[in-house]
Amino acid sequence: MGRIDMFPELEEFIEENDLSVNSVKKSITTHLQALLEHFNKYFPEEKYDWIRSPFNVTTASHLSSDMEDALAELSASDRTLKTAFNVKTLAKFWISVEREYPQLSKAAMDVLTLFGSTYLFQAKAKAGVVLLDLTAAYDTVWHRGLHLKLLRTIPDRHMVNFIMEMLSNRSFILQTSDGQRSRLRRLRNGVPQGSVLSPMLFNIYIFDLPVTTSRRYGYADDLAIMLHQPTWKAVEEGLNQDMDVLAAYLRSWRLQLSTGKTVSAVFHLCNREARRELEISVENKPLEFQQAPKYLGVRLDRTLSYKQHLDEVRAKVTARVSLIRRLAGTT
Repeated sequence: MGRIDMFPELEEFIEENDLSVNSVKKSITTHLQALLEHFNKYFPEEKYDWIRSPFNVTTASHLSSDMEDALAELSASDRTLKTAFNVKTLAKFWISVEREYPQLSKAAMDVLTLFGSTYLFQAKAKAGVVLLDLTAAYDTVWHRGLHLKLLRTIPDRHMVNFIMEMLSNRSFILQTSDGQRSRLRRLRNGVPQGSVLSPMLFNIYIFDLPVTTSRRYGYADDLAIMLHQPTWKAVEEGLNQDMDVLAAYLRSWRLQLSTGKTVSAVFHLCNREARRELEISVENKPLEFQQAPKYLGVRLDRTLSYKQHLDEVRAKVTARVSLIRRLAGTT
């Protein structure tokens, strides 16, 4: 018979349901083993030891040389960081060192938030998401800011100057349908629409997005953040704080967030809260809530079953097949 006096809630549960410790031991063991399997899936042995124990690991084969040097420096740091590591969660610790070790912090948070985004949803956690919409994202890229970030990213100044030369001295003329023409105007911001380089240049322009407690997703100018928490209140507070951080960053780099098109949504498996909506605001402007928003052309429903998306695709395909059949039946 095991002792459970150190677990008052478990002891109360067993007494209320007239159970024995041995009867629940198997369930507890099974749950812990399943949790360990999930944890090992996302944190393979050795590969992520530097995240779990940065002060005992000084090298990692999959890290770049710069990141290995930063890890060695962090491992040899004073007791202040070691004390912080002992009292903080992994996520909070790696966020706290973002200023001193930005590359390590970002890599660690990418791994940690991936575990939360998958396992916690499967464990019926509550998730909130905000899909950000930027107004004319490519057209508002600040050339001086892009120049600075290119210099930080590309070691060859001649290549950077060559790229900036392609972006400068661009101009346009507006012509109406009745033949009237405006005077020549120069473009002082933006990257060319349709250019194969534009998505890459935009990615470089926003590569230093600030670290947030939410996991960040992005494809070119389609940005999104998602946060898992045990309560809806915690989800709303976390997303609101992260949106304040991102809004300040976007303003500082002259990108415009469209609050009218930026939307929020929830993902969870609790049918009793199917109508749950989030209250997220940016600069005192509430964001629209959508039950099934679209991201990168995919309709995302509450349970991530993709049923609504597949129904829409099937309807489109059916309509086009019917049209082809009618055309094929004619001469």
